[in-house]
Amino acid sequence: MTKIQSTLVILSLLSISARNVEAQDMMIGARIGSNLADQEIVPGSVNFNETLSTSMHAGLIAGGQFDSKVWGSLWVSTQLLIDQKGSHQGFTNSFEDQVSQQAVSVVGTRNLTMNYLEMPFLLKFNVGEGDFQPYIFAGPSLGIFLWSSESYSYISTMNGQNTPGGGTYSARIHGVFDISALFGGGVSRKITSGRLLFVDAGYSIGGQKIFNGNAYVTSRDIRVAAGILFPLG
Repeated sequence: MTKIQSTLVILSLLSISARNVEAQDMMIGARIGSNLADQEIVPGSVNFNETLSTSMHAGLIAGGQFDSKVWGSLWVSTQLLIDQKGSHQGFTNSFEDQVSQQAVSVVGTRNLTMNYLEMPFLLKFNVGEGDFQPYIFAGPSLGIFLWSSESYSYISTMNGQNTPGGGTYSARIHGVFDISALFGGGVSRKITSGRLLFVDAGYSIGGQKIFNGNAYVTSRDIRVAAGILFPLG
């Protein structure tokens, strides 16, 4: 709860800063790109007999963006995005069947997709002047969980016989919010009528536990997006 309260305070300060800008110092537009998401399992938090390996999960990230100048080259960038987080997992497990008392080994994969309504609130600093401008950004991002799906497949081996299996279900999410720190950089190009084309990349580090159960799992992702901004006024 403390992290949520801190985020709300930051949002309030950014809103107050944005009220005093003139119309020509405000931009609105859209962005779309890919989110290469993964998860971090805190060492020691998994106490079951399963070995996990995770790799990147490619998802969509898209939505609107509103930028307002604070002073000089410093801007506040507020976004409202649909963000598909998740991971691809490989797992192995071994145990003794309680009925036959035979050794059983299981090898399989899981594909997890978690859909969030995400709201980054970023400070953005333009480097240099002219129509072509690099920029850097950093700030908090609040994600509101919408829905999830997880598909899995495996092969169970006992007594030399292989039995396939699998299915799809909804993952059990711990809480509604995922609060993360986001930072990165990009470049913009001014075109006709003050419009800006941009492309940027960022890295997000989640700070909230996102699953029920014993394992302490947090989100992380690399996001790459492009978009366009239109001047207001």
